Amino acid sequence: MGTDKEFHYFMSKWTLQKDKYFKIRIKDFNIIKPFKFGDKEVMIDLIKDSKKVFGQNSFYILYVD
Repeated sequence: MGTDKEFHYFMSKWTLQKDKYFKIRIKDFNIIKPFKFGDKEVMIDLIKDSKKVFGQNSFYILYVD
């Protein structure tokens, strides 16, 4: 959803559950190549499956189409 001086903000959307909002401290999650989302939704996934790296920390790597 965006980034400010301290946090990255995300929203997870679920078909059968309520959408959830969360934030991760910038120092705890490195976004590899920042880009603007605009009005388009972007799917970020834990499964690589020929996707580009979105960001990572010491626990996981996230991928984006």
